[in-house]
Amino acid sequence: MYDPPLKYNGTKDLEKVTSVKLEFTLKTGELIKVSFSKYTDEVHEILLLLIREYKDKVKTYDLHNLLTDEQVFDMFRRCLGGDALDTWDGLITSKTKNKTNFDNAMLELVETLMGEDAGEEQLLYLRETKKPSELKVQSWIRRMKAINAYLPSLGETALTELELVRIITQRIPRAWRTQFKLSEGHKAKTSIAAQRKLCLIESEEKEKRDLKERGNRDLNDTRRPRGKNNQKKLDSDGFIFKNKCTRCKDDEHDWYDCPIYNEKSKAYKARKKLEEKSQDREHNYMSDYSDDREIEDRDDF
Repeated sequence: MYDPPLKYNGTKDLEKVTSVKLEFTLKTGELIKVSFSKYTDEVHEILLLLIREYKDKVKTYDLHNLLTDEQVFDMFRRCLGGDALDTWDGLITSKTKNKTNFDNAMLELVETLMGEDAGEEQLLYLRETKKPSELKVQSWIRRMKAINAYLPSLGETALTELELVRIITQRIPRAWRTQFKLSEGHKAKTSIAAQRKLCLIESEEKEKRDLKERGNRDLNDTRRPRGKNNQKKLDSDGFIFKNKCTRCKDDEHDWYDCPIYNEKSKAYKARKKLEEKSQDREHNYMSDYSDDREIEDRDDF
């Protein structure tokens, strides 16, 4: 099992960063003031951040030509503290101070403090680790690119944008892959383009989850007993009544459906129609019966 120096959920470590302010003068006489992260503990990302910042300034201002090699070494030394400073001093004691040895010394410092396989393990972590469920797409890809930018400080070559897109395609949730490919996200030329596709999918998935959770809450609300003043009543089969009829003792139903006492209910109106029809039939029968009896009486007479 690999143990990379940087992980997707490690950004809080950067809150511990303190800075060192240094300055130097250009050949034009302009005074340049710069600030670097200071590495004094075991937060590996701070050391990698320092190395990246320092290399950037060395390249931007061509410090190996502007300053002496001893000054370049010394300025970097002032950005270290604790065990890291002692380790740096031990690494450069017998070295000739020049550009090549400076770059090699920084890599040796990383390998000594983080392990000789730190670069390989970091690269393997990027290629093999799935998107953490707790990270949003934008945070995940931003963190991926930040780690990728540190790879040169670990002795590895940074991945290209196409390689990052390939990793993104392979490491997103399985449920997203079909939709991502249908939107041709896997053919994106940059990680930003792939990110846009994924953010849309992520938003749609969130809407689906919210609707499902809302539906579950509504369903639970209909099943959950209420307080004394608004408690839903159940029949013997567990059926829920919003407002159980209390006047019909032999038949359990909602007041809304009461066929006996609620004159506004459909059941009540249907019952009344049936009664009226029954009364009409009975009245017609009695009328016919009376007519028959009258005819028989006249015949007898």
